[in-house]
Amino acid sequence: GAAFFDVNHDAEKPFLVHAKGAIAEDLGTEFVVQAYPEDSSLVVVVASGVVALRPDEDASSRGVALTKGQLGRLAPSGLVSVANDVDLDRWLAWRSGTLAFRRTPFSEVVSEIERWYGVQIEYDNSSLASVPTTAWFADVPAETALGILAQLLDVRYERDGARVVLSPNDSPR
Repeated sequence: GAAFFDVNHDAEKPFLVHAKGAIAEDLGTEFVVQAYPEDSSLVVVVASGVVALRPDEDASSRGVALTKGQLGRLAPSGLVSVANDVDLDRWLAWRSGTLAFRRTPFSEVVSEIERWYGVQIEYDNSSLASVPTTAWFADVPAETALGILAQLLDVRYERDGARVVLSPNDSPR
């Protein structure tokens, strides 16, 4: 799942989040931890302050310090990668019932839509996976979100319960 933390730092009582073989340690901050069972990596996004990210088995290490606007990704191998200047709106919007994507690869959008709406999206065109997608869904039903995505990608969708199939749009533009 994903969780947002707003912590007042206390050096005498460290605040640690243990998830997916990682430790995210508050150093005075607001941050998101995302650790879904189906994802191989754990993600930490810092909204303010500093968070140290390290593998669980490396508890003696200080870890990698992440600051506002940075995303740390802990791979199963224990390596931490850092992205700078991430779109905080995209990572924090879920707290207000909104899904936000700004030039996000479609494969990541699919994962979020699947979790949010409890659907399984299938598509044959592998080139769609990397298409940068920008969309905001604020308290909209699944049918609306799926319709908007289909329009953006010029595909059609068919839904049968939780199964959603995207296929090429046969109609001319």
